[in-house]
Amino acid sequence: MDTTLILIIGGALAVIMLVVGLVVSITSERAEVENRLGRYAEAPRTEAERGSQTPVADWLNKRVISWPVTWPAQMSSLNQASSSRSCS
Repeated sequence: MDTTLILIIGGALAVIMLVVGLVVSITSERAEVENRLGRYAEAPRTEAERGSQTPVADWLNKRVISWPVTWPAQMSSLNQASSSRSCS
């Protein structure tokens, strides 16, 4: 056998193995990503399904929801207090 023929056959086998490796790698990676997304893409649970949250989370949610309502009143009372101190 000629040396060139051996190199051509070896190169062809290397290219075939490279293509097979790429196909296997891409398909297994895609399956893994779909598996991970399946875990996080589940339907969101309702409040009744997940039960009550922790007391700290409930307290914090109430504070955050009422914050835009009470904030202007708190700021105006702070401004009045600071202006009365600076004028005296």
